[in-house]
Amino acid sequence: QIVKERTRSNWPEYAVKIVSTQKIEELGYEQSINREIAILRTLSHPGISRLISSFRFRDGAYLVLEYASGGDLHTLLKKNGSLDHESTRFVVGSVAAALGSIHERGFVYADCKPENILITETGHIKVTDFGACRPVTEEACVDTNNNETTEEDLRIEGTTAYLPPEVVVGGYPTAAADVWALGCVLFQCISGRPPILEDNDDLTALRIVTFHLNSDPQDFFGECDPSTFCDDTKSLIQRMLNREVNERP
Repeated sequence: QIVKERTRSNWPEYAVKIVSTQKIEELGYEQSINREIAILRTLSHPGISRLISSFRFRDGAYLVLEYASGGDLHTLLKKNGSLDHESTRFVVGSVAAALGSIHERGFVYADCKPENILITETGHIKVTDFGACRPVTEEACVDTNNNETTEEDLRIEGTTAYLPPEVVVGGYPTAAADVWALGCVLFQCISGRPPILEDNDDLTALRIVTFHLNSDPQDFFGECDPSTFCDDTKSLIQRMLNREVNERP
């Protein structure tokens, strides 16, 4: 749950992420919350929603974050359908810079999608929600309190439509997984929809893996108006959605 809070009328507004104690216990999110807070404390970049404070109370965990009054990219795309190429370049470039900073700090974001891309009052871009974020290697994915790797640390998180084939089949997310997800966002900014989306998560996952095994990258553009994507953009998307992890930019 995300709520907007203002401490006093002349003070800044903040977003507060609340994860209930019941949800933490039922879904086993204890280590995930601890990891998210620990990672956010290490990150500092203008394209990342800054953690102001965090605390635990009897009804849950509270993360106080920068507030972005412009809403999120998902809502904007739902309202407008798509973005023009100039706006798309700005959004994708801003997210790419934030992801680069995350990777430099030794982490994988692992949940790049329009809902997690915020727009500030001045029109700048910030990524938020680091619940799926984790160290770049499986070996480094440890509990922040006792340095033990847990089953929870290794489970797949993120949204299916933005997951690359290697993660869908159970692989550990890497920086290349973030590149794939950003390629999906780029595609959606221009076309108004993700490149692969079926009626449910299982069918979406199956099609992602099927593409990975059998399809040509050109198939992503088959249902789109040929004039929707310029050649340079189409080439970039094909590289970002390359089935070979090491060949993504």
